[in-house]
Amino acid sequence: MRTISLPHPGRILPLAAALAAAAALLALPQAASAGAAQGVRSCLELLVPTLFPFMVLSGYLSCSGAARLLGRPLDRVTRALFRLPGSAAPVFLLSLVGGYPVGARGAASLRRAGQISDSQMQRMLLFCVNPGLAFTVSTVGAEAFGSAPLGWLLFAAQAVSSLLLGVAVSWPARRETEVPPAPDAPDPPGQALSQAVAGASRGMFQLCAFVVLFFVLASLLEASGVLEAAARALHALGVPSPAADALVPFLLEVVNGCRVGAQAGAGLPLFAFGIAWGGLCVHLQVWAAAGGLPVPRAAFWLARLLHGALSAALCSLFLRFFPAARPAFLGSTAPVQAQNAASLPASTALLLLCAVFLFTCGKSRNSESPVL
Repeated sequence: MRTISLPHPGRILPLAAALAAAAALLALPQAASAGAAQGVRSCLELLVPTLFPFMVLSGYLSCSGAARLLGRPLDRVTRALFRLPGSAAPVFLLSLVGGYPVGARGAASLRRAGQISDSQMQRMLLFCVNPGLAFTVSTVGAEAFGSAPLGWLLFAAQAVSSLLLGVAVSWPARRETEVPPAPDAPDPPGQALSQAVAGASRGMFQLCAFVVLFFVLASLLEASGVLEAAARALHALGVPSPAADALVPFLLEVVNGCRVGAQAGAGLPLFAFGIAWGGLCVHLQVWAAAGGLPVPRAAFWLARLLHGALSAALCSLFLRFFPAARPAFLGSTAPVQAQNAASLPASTALLLLCAVFLFTCGKSRNSESPVL
């Protein structure tokens, strides 16, 4: 009698998820279309104007050797705190100012330039993942809570928690006797800028693809009632109603999580946790930025949870010391957008220019694609 071999359990879940997604796309095409359109708007109105310049700058600092020059005064500080060379200091600062993909791309660029080792890059990917200044202050503070000072308080909580996390993940490496790799010769300024723009263009398209995909997923989950069922289950477990409504969207994608959190009236500590966690969408972008270097998933997710918990705790602590920063929550039902963001036509033009540059420039000396 011929035995039937069952598929490995690890393959059943991806297959079931793919079949469920296909069924949802066929059953709810309007929800999928609306989610894709909302994701495209978020990319053009928020992500492209605020992230692309920092992505170019991060790549240029690494390719041109400027990161080493800027990091020399901070070499002792970064080695004492993070056990990293001084060239990692500009990347860490840019990750705080620019946003999630900037730190990951910068760490990958340092590794390709031979300025950090594989293990050092893996540690950088644990704490150089931050929401960025413009997103935190303008989108969350000014738009969701109607208070830019509250956004600055939230940014301070994010920055301090990221610093503490960087010190914590570097502690096991203090006993290592790692020999730093020999850095490559820096590229000429023109070539470095060309590589930086080409890499940022590829990264920008990849980032937008991830965001649109997760907006479609969130829209399908909302239209099918899965998000509502998850919120009811969390509420039954004792999670307050606003937090229960926004928790799952925050776990998936941070921009949509902020939108749902603003509509539900969630408190600032939950926003602090959500934007520090980053969402699965950001996690996939960070892993893609590793350029084939394996990132320990358990360590990465533990670092994201610690960053979120520290940010929420520090946010609650700062609110006690600065009670004047507490505004009445707006509870706006409008989509969360960044203030002073570029117009939609201008952002579209910028994205098209990225595409033109990407497909017209020749192959650079480093053929490896510096993906996001």
